[in-house]
Amino acid sequence: MKRNLLILLAAMLLADTLSAQETEMPRLRHNSITTSPTTLLGDAFLLTYEHTLPHHSSLEVELGGQGFRWNEQRASILGPATRPGIVATIGYKLYLPRGEKNHAIANAGGLPPRSFFFKGRLSYVHQWSHYDVPRGNEGWDLITERYTLHENDLSLALIFGKQFVSKHGFVAAPFFGFCIPLWIDGPFHDDSDPGNSAAFWGPTTWGVKLGWAF
Repeated sequence: MKRNLLILLAAMLLADTLSAQETEMPRLRHNSITTSPTTLLGDAFLLTYEHTLPHHSSLEVELGGQGFRWNEQRASILGPATRPGIVATIGYKLYLPRGEKNHAIANAGGLPPRSFFFKGRLSYVHQWSHYDVPRGNEGWDLITERYTLHENDLSLALIFGKQFVSKHGFVAAPFFGFCIPLWIDGPFHDDSDPGNSAAFWGPTTWGVKLGWAF
């Protein structure tokens, strides 16, 4: 009887120990969805999906749009921040975790709660503008013809930042980087003036990504 009681007490103690260890172990999160509110300043929106990879790294894919109020802003003295368009990016992020706990989480394939990171990102922007070109008149009525001009931009960005993931999954990641135009095909910009988009602001890219990890 005493032996069985001792075994039962030992089993209960072991279960309590394992339960405590499971409670203390952080949940591994392999994905996140974020966006940077700073893109709204440029009349744009960009949604980011991140999935972890082995060796302290992850893959990021972004999709977004821009120039939603182009027709309202194009006559402004300051001019619109972005033309109408669509944006897509793909990036490889390398994490530099802080502390043993964050290293362990990254080694297990999760998003480290506290980490610096370096990212290489390839961005594609397709944008357009509509123009009404005068073609003549009928009395006082001006006759115009609408033309739509298109541009395709491809650029590489080198980005450095810091990412926080709370125990509840909230993500905050301030970042800053430089953009290198690789190919610009269109009438709006060139290598010396890449313009603005949801993915970059002239030769730089910056902001704070906010969202949730799961």
